[in-house]
Amino acid sequence: MAQILITGANGQVGQSFYKLKDQYPNHKIEFASKTELDISDGSAVNDYLSNGQYDWVINCAAYTKVDLAETESDLCYTINEQGAKNLAQSAHVINANIVHLSSDYVYHSNFGQPFRESDFTNPQSVYAKSKLAGEEVIANECPAHYIIRTSWVYAEHGNNFIRTMLRLGLERDNLSVVCDQIGAPTYAQDIVQMIFTLIENNDTPYGTYNFANSGQTTWYNLTRAIHINEGIDCLVTPIRTDEYPTAAARPPYSMMDLSKIQDALGIEIRDWEDALKDCLGRIKMLV
Repeated sequence: MAQILITGANGQVGQSFYKLKDQYPNHKIEFASKTELDISDGSAVNDYLSNGQYDWVINCAAYTKVDLAETESDLCYTINEQGAKNLAQSAHVINANIVHLSSDYVYHSNFGQPFRESDFTNPQSVYAKSKLAGEEVIANECPAHYIIRTSWVYAEHGNNFIRTMLRLGLERDNLSVVCDQIGAPTYAQDIVQMIFTLIENNDTPYGTYNFANSGQTTWYNLTRAIHINEGIDCLVTPIRTDEYPTAAARPPYSMMDLSKIQDALGIEIRDWEDALKDCLGRIKMLV
């Protein structure tokens, strides 16, 4: 049995851990929201972890407001870098493994081939740079670490692209959606199941791993897939990134090579379309 702490319990991945916890009864899992544990407070983190004797710390806490980060850089770095550092230092003191969720945004390129973990990083936005900084402090402060770079995360709960496109598709007759950014949507429940597999594979080498649902798409094609699946009659018009300016730059291509984590854990990663249908079915159950 592993004793596990989940930080950022109210986020998409944190809530997905809670939904799936009963599938893993052999583990003792504790959930801490920001109210219960502010990871940017080093003393609070040290006290919390020292009292818990955890085997694993899963950091799902993050600042994720990509555009707002451009004007809230201090807060963004406080959570994504300093918070990660606090957790890594305290995890190291109690000899716990730490799993830290990072982002495809650390890769920013028109490279055209799926990124391997060893490829160059080139973060462009404040958010992206803060996520890479978080990776670096995790690696420096806690040797027993797993950094998981993931992309386009969504769930049946919380604020995310899938839920937004469902709502807008029902509210509006037409939408314009960016068609020239390529990536892989990732269902939060699949991230959770992968992490549980990681926990139960005691010999997985520490380091950085890419994880996303397999296959690739664009925001435009993802929107069309959502609407077709749900029978939503809304005209979706493809537009270029430069026709939809944002405060923060988005990676034009963020496909990640998944072979390292598949080989390490002996897993097959399902296609994004299958995962999307699974999530949409769960959203219907919430209505």
